[in-house]
Amino acid sequence: MKPWAFLGYFVIFALSGIFTMGGYIDPTWRLGFIESALPGFYSHTSNLVLSACLVLFYALARLISGGRLWEIAAFTLLVVAANYVYEVFLTLWNTKDPMDAHYGAAGALITFALMAAIGRWGMRPR
Repeated sequence: MKPWAFLGYFVIFALSGIFTMGGYIDPTWRLGFIESALPGFYSHTSNLVLSACLVLFYALARLISGGRLWEIAAFTLLVVAANYVYEVFLTLWNTKDPMDAHYGAAGALITFALMAAIGRWGMRPR
């Protein structure tokens, strides 16, 4: 993996950790400029972080093992669809909240964009 790809991967990983800390564990970790730009951001971080991490870990595993970009795209679309199905139609343990699904979709798609760039230009040839 090229250095910029390695750095990009860990930026997404670190941001996920910071958002988790600010959203659930310790509110002093919240980044004020994000909350002022996107009011209510930290009430939707669970879907954002879970979706981003699912795509992040799956994509890395597939890229390292020689997987194709279409497999990662299909998995990303599955994560996005699962977010919308659960948050809009299958509300088992929570209330209907399409905004959570939007945040989950954003987390998955932003992570996919980075991992697609890593897959195309950031992996060293074998």
